[in-house]
Amino acid sequence: MNKTISQKIYFLSFLCMVLLIFIHSYNITDYPLYATTTINKPLTPTTFIQYFLANGLLRFRLPLLMLMSGYLLAYKDSITYLQIIKKKIRTLLLPYLLFSAICIVLMATAEYFLLPHSTTEGFWGKKISAYSLYDFFYRLFISPIPFQLWFLRTLFIFIVCYPVIKYCLQKAPIWMLLMLFILVTALSNNHYTLVFYFAVGIYLQMQKINITTKPNFFNVRTWLIVVLLLVILKTWAAIYGNNILGSFTSVALQVIHVAHIIPSILLVWFGLDKLVNYCMSQHWFLSIIGSSFFIYACHEPLMAILIKPYVTLLGSSEMAKLIAFFTLPIAIITLCIGLNTVVERLLPRLHNTLTGGRGSIKNR
Repeated sequence: MNKTISQKIYFLSFLCMVLLIFIHSYNITDYPLYATTTINKPLTPTTFIQYFLANGLLRFRLPLLMLMSGYLLAYKDSITYLQIIKKKIRTLLLPYLLFSAICIVLMATAEYFLLPHSTTEGFWGKKISAYSLYDFFYRLFISPIPFQLWFLRTLFIFIVCYPVIKYCLQKAPIWMLLMLFILVTALSNNHYTLVFYFAVGIYLQMQKINITTKPNFFNVRTWLIVVLLLVILKTWAAIYGNNILGSFTSVALQVIHVAHIIPSILLVWFGLDKLVNYCMSQHWFLSIIGSSFFIYACHEPLMAILIKPYVTLLGSSEMAKLIAFFTLPIAIITLCIGLNTVVERLLPRLHNTLTGGRGSIKNR
């Protein structure tokens, strides 16, 4: 693969994992943050900044990861389908199950030592010691405690469907992409609509479209202004939309969300070249970029457990919530990098199994 593309994918994959921690550090509301989430609180610097970043500017992550995954899969099209599935079982499904199982064991241990033995309420709903066989398998396979693992499962399903997606893109690419785009626009908060970006990545590679040179229409300043205006509009709609749009607020938020994703991807892909070149030439950065999978897999449920006590420790004020939003992710990212380094050095075989072979970039 072209070195420029390879390095950019490594860098952006790491960046997406780091930004995920900041999205999950959103502490304005207790309920999950989706593309159409509204804010039932007054406009303050804290509510604006957190929503603007966590549910706006940083939301390009998953579409970009899916797009790059599709592109890489189509690039390796010379490998047989069975070889692809065999490899993805090792790199996606096995880490999914291992981290899910490890979290169940760790959570059960923590509940045993930290919670009263008389209670049936655990850290994550029902106590794990009270699980039925169905509960255990559901938590292991379907709804893991580290909930972010859904991405690995969804990506594996897309890869299983790769021959069908490729066939449709060969026979009717415009209709296929248009149908998937309508799907991703019409359905909110559905992980499987990300197949649109996965298919776009496949199509770019199938058509051998040049993704290393900036298009003539691309201008960093112009596209940055477009993205910022769309995200500001979305943040405003999330705060005031219910008073003005009523039940149409979620529709408006979904449309704005989809509208800013594609320009955001273009901005990140073509606008960060200098940063990519600088970071990928630095020894310190190369020493931590291999930690991206541990950052992804290990930050939850740690973030969910720590965020409330951490905000309380800081004072629970609006400013405390904003400080927590920026500082807790840094601490967790540092911890995950340290954990990855220890496991990789002391237990390299275990590290290789847990990460699906995603070792340090220096060893690639």
